[in-house]
Amino acid sequence: LPNTVIIIHPSTDFIWLHNEVVGHLGPLEYLINTPRQHRVHHGKNPYCIDKNYGALLMIWDRIFGTYQVELEEEKIVFGTVSPTPKTFDMITLMFGYYKNVWERFKNGNGFNEKMAALFYGPGWSPGKPRLGLIEEIPEVDYKAPRYIYTPYVAVWKKAYILFHSLVVLIGFYMIVDHPLIKFDPWKITFCMFYLLLVITSFGALFDNRFVQ
Repeated sequence: LPNTVIIIHPSTDFIWLHNEVVGHLGPLEYLINTPRQHRVHHGKNPYCIDKNYGALLMIWDRIFGTYQVELEEEKIVFGTVSPTPKTFDMITLMFGYYKNVWERFKNGNGFNEKMAALFYGPGWSPGKPRLGLIEEIPEVDYKAPRYIYTPYVAVWKKAYILFHSLVVLIGFYMIVDHPLIKFDPWKITFCMFYLLLVITSFGALFDNRFVQ
């Protein structure tokens, strides 16, 4: 694949899926993931939990019973059922849940329960279905205020993060368009780890874990 496709496709795909503007796309929704289907994935309404995992194709959700259409009569509230960690640290936000998985695995009785802790849904516990019981998921309270984690961030930090982001963005576009640079697995891995370091550093700045 051309370098530009490798870099640009994930970005456009992210923007394409995460919007509330695009509605029903007809037969296309039988084939690929669309914003309408992906909104369900991010909802914390009971009918949205553990649904629409597909990143590109929706056939796997249909096969394994996790497909769910968006209900027009019920507005989706985005978020998680469990409290969201009060941090901008990407590592914590992306992998923090696996601590719960490890605890369930460690406390499981026998091989079957340990495997279920790894491969069943977050709502599962011994004696419950694979995805847990939907009646145990709290109903959405549309009137309740939604907590938003917004710590104070100094102006100089915001300016630095904006400047650094622009440098990284422009730098990557210059690299992918350079005729003498060809991506290989090692270079792609290096770029991924560098981006991880950058984003983690940004999270630390937003969390005020460095000097004020």
